Amino acid sequence: MEAPRDSVSLMPDEPIESARPGNDWQVLRRKPLDRLKQHPQAKLVVVQGPAGFGKTMLLRQYCDHRSELGDAVAWVRMESHTAETALFLRQLCIAVRQLAGESTATPPRAYSVDDIAHALRQVKGRGVIVVDNYEHGAGAGLDAALMQLTRLLPDGVQICIGTRVLPGAQLSRRLLDGHTLLIGHDDLRFGPAETSEFFRELGALAPADVQEIHDRTDGWPAALQCFRLCVSRGRNPRSVAFSGKGVTPELIDFLASEVFEDLSPQLQSLLLELSVPEKISPALVEHITGSREGRAQLAEIERAGLFLMHTDLERHWFRFHNLFRHFLLARLRTESSDQELRQRYSRVAQWYAEHGLRELAIQHHLNAGELDAAAQLLDGIIARLVAEERLGLIERYADQFPAEILLRHEQLASDAIIAYGFRRSFDKANRLIDARQRLWGSSDLWRKIPR
Repeated sequence: MEAPRDSVSLMPDEPIESARPGNDWQVLRRKPLDRLKQHPQAKLVVVQGPAGFGKTMLLRQYCDHRSELGDAVAWVRMESHTAETALFLRQLCIAVRQLAGESTATPPRAYSVDDIAHALRQVKGRGVIVVDNYEHGAGAGLDAALMQLTRLLPDGVQICIGTRVLPGAQLSRRLLDGHTLLIGHDDLRFGPAETSEFFRELGALAPADVQEIHDRTDGWPAALQCFRLCVSRGRNPRSVAFSGKGVTPELIDFLASEVFEDLSPQLQSLLLELSVPEKISPALVEHITGSREGRAQLAEIERAGLFLMHTDLERHWFRFHNLFRHFLLARLRTESSDQELRQRYSRVAQWYAEHGLRELAIQHHLNAGELDAAAQLLDGIIARLVAEERLGLIERYADQFPAEILLRHEQLASDAIIAYGFRRSFDKANRLIDARQRLWGSSDLWRKIPR
């Protein structure tokens, strides 16, 4: 990152409030929040910025504001293992039904834009639908579906998406029509006043130190949080500020290491244990730790500002910021044998499976090296995944199995071939067909797929 061309004054030009009492490290994003408040008529809001720029926090603060006005709020979070257009439409239909006050129980089938249009006609009053982590599924199919849906929204209903990457050409054109609001990474950066407020209670910092940190981070909220935690534990702010030339994953890793080393051994151990699952709940914490204080433990981590965020409005599911989780996992690998790490993944996979989260369980069984268990679970849901047209997820799973494992499950092997073919992964499909014919003999049922 280049040094700023102009010096920055860090004297607050307007008061800034804390977002929540007791969480003074969270700063209310006044300026971008005011922009959102001023555009309730916008059919589509795009909040775009790199990881750690506070997109989710801003959207939560906006939803809090809309809720206080009596508006309905629904939240859809895209996940890397479920990012399919068909699943997105299904989740969005459930969200619209939630806005309409209808039952969200749905059979496991594919949904279309027409289904969502029907659900939208039942919505009365004003509401907000948030689609967070949109970048996991961004693509021509999803962008087209979202464009079509924004045209169907009734007055007073708004879709807000949080994404690391700008949408494709179709949605970019939509930004020019006057009905779409873009909050970009420049809007999400902390301004000088926000940075000053963020470090206000750390009296040991001189204004010049705060300005130096602001310049070095260029207002990246996640990096500022790392600095704040380091400085609050007595680190020399000047040496920390000059530890790198820009905000990079390497710098975040360094800051995370500084943060981690100063935690109590008990909290260190807890963080390492909780880094294994992709997402966690109080019940899962209790399963992993053997304690009965899962919610209190998560609250302790959240209060400490250790990059933990809830992923739903009910605050039932949580996840660590990706950079921090990756740091924790790397640390865990250095402190655990391969066998111990596989056992941790296995323990989490079993819990996910027992609680009906089979897709998460599959990936954790794979991480544990338990290929047969993963294949057995996948074989049980593969027909549903095909019906929901989630062929990309099938392909991602199938890629992690050797052919001999897939071929132990006839339906699984057949649907993997179908997924490969429809997604034009012809080499993969033909390799699996060849392996099938070698194992079971020649068959006219599966001929090689032409390119």
